[in-house]
Amino acid sequence: MRYTSFLLLVGIVLSVQSCGSIRMNKLMNAHHSVLSQAAMSKTMSPEQKMDVLGASFVQVINESLGYVNPKNAVKHFDQFAKVNKTEIDMIMSSVEEWQGNMGEVEQILTIGKIATKSYSKDLVSLLPKLERKINRSVKTITFLSKFVKILSPKF
Repeated sequence: MRYTSFLLLVGIVLSVQSCGSIRMNKLMNAHHSVLSQAAMSKTMSPEQKMDVLGASFVQVINESLGYVNPKNAVKHFDQFAKVNKTEIDMIMSSVEEWQGNMGEVEQILTIGKIATKSYSKDLVSLLPKLERKINRSVKTITFLSKFVKILSPKF
């Protein structure tokens, strides 16, 4: 009887862990699909690609904040960065090239336009929550620091 209860408990724990990993894989596949389409698109402007990237970052942060354990939140970020590294780099380079071709005034106007988008407002409110949860500066999360760097004018 004791062994049956123990085996049942182990089975439940393994089942819950398995569901969590299946959920994470589904989310990662969804993000990868959206970012791949944006990165490979010949018809999307760099600004639209940045919008897709910003919205994905907001989703990933919200997903990470849903984890009780901060280690799982960091694991979620690391997995996102690993799975989508190529797409993130492609979008970032497209945006950086686009920004490089702008004059100073145009850069400032574009950054102002980006600052009014919903994902920018969400990032401003979510990043401090994330830093508190994982007890780590956002600057240490590579893909987020690259995104913030793009929002700085380059004169």
